[in-house]
Order: sequence, then C-alpha cells, then structure tokens
Amino acid sequence: VVTSIAQTGDGFIWIGTENGLARSDGYRFRQYAADSGEPGNLPGNSIIQLHGDRRGRLWLLFNNGMIARHDAQRDQFVPVPALSGNPALRLTTITDAADGGLLVGTAAGLARVSEDGLKVVLPQPAAAADQPSLNDPVGVLRHDQQGRLWMATRNGLWFKPAQAVRWQPVPLPLLPAQ
Repeated sequence: VVTSIAQTGDGFIWIGTENGLARSDGYRFRQYAADSGEPGNLPGNSIIQLHGDRRGRLWLLFNNGMIARHDAQRDQFVPVPALSGNPALRLTTITDAADGGLLVGTAAGLARVSEDGLKVVLPQPAAAADQPSLNDPVGVLRHDQQGRLWMATRNGLWFKPAQAVRWQPVPLPLLPAQ
C-alpha cells in the first residue's frame, strides 16, 4: 500500500509504502527494505510520510517512531536521534520550517529539527491562551502559495502567515451530530 510520494532535487521520485521504499529514476525502480543489522539501512519498513525539503533532500517518517534523512552521497539513511524511537511523540507529519529546518508534527505537539537534523526542539506548551496548544496532537502541516503554514490539530485548524510569530485560528462550521 502506497502511503506517500515525494520528489527530491536530483529528480528521483520516492514511493513510501507499508513495506519499504522505492526510488524511480523514470526508467527503473530501486527498492529499499529495513535491515537493523546494517548501519545506514532503512530504519523501518512502514512509512508514514516522505518529504523532499527545500535543499532537495529526502526525509522519512516511519510508523515505528523513527525519522531519517536520506544521504544521497552514500545512498544511506541517517536517523534523527532525538526524535527517533520515542513512542510518546508518535510522528505524524513533516514540512519545511521558515528558518531552513523542519517542523515535525507529533502526538505530543510540534517539534523543530535543525537543517542538519542534529538539533531538535521538542514540543512546548502554548505561551498564550489564544494560541494553539502545541502539545496537542498535530495531524497535518502544509504550506500554501502565499507562504502561510497551516496546522490541523485535535482542537481545530490554525495558520501562521509567513514571517509571523503567532498562529491564527480558522473558525470552522459545526457539523450536525449523526
């Protein structure tokens, strides 16, 4: 079952599945499968989401709680230690951050990952009552064409304009109970 598709700066199309990863160059496919005995191999098989960042690199979120970056020079996968394998975080989604790093949605809120993948800021409580509780589960993160970042949480839909600090709520109509 295909769970995610992404393209990286080198033109490869990556296909994440419940049973591994495939890369296409337009002519043939290369398959990757997890092998815990070898460093640099895929750290899991069940992929939640793939993300090609602004620098053209591939990032992978796995159902086992791992996050990794593909090292194109070595054709290996590099885990992000501070986020990987923490069951309390349960990774859900990933996108680019305005500062060049990444934002990772988790079951515990919004985490930030530095551009090199080595520094991680774990979810923090909201500073103000009118802001989303960023330690609530984050379901989706997406950017729009105007540069706004959208975040869907259990408590609603929020967006943050480009260069803004504060999130803004989006009023949603109540649906009738069924």
